[in-house]
Amino acid sequence: MPYKSEKIKIAGTKHDRRRKLTDDQKAYIRWLSEEEQLSYNQLARQFGVSKRLIIFICKPEIMEKARERFK
Repeated sequence: MPYKSEKIKIAGTKHDRRRKLTDDQKAYIRWLSEEEQLSYNQLARQFGVSKRLIIFICKPEIMEKARERFK
């Protein structure tokens, strides 16, 4: 069932905090990073997201450290 927020139009993506990638895409990103040796910049451009998000997907321990820092 879609979220109500998916229908809300937000000008630009700077303030859009909705999920950008599905779980299947995240698994594919991990695979591309490990097996195909694609760089984080290449993956970010390919999926239309930030390099930081790609790093968080490939290395979840870095994401946990970042969450702790912002608490």
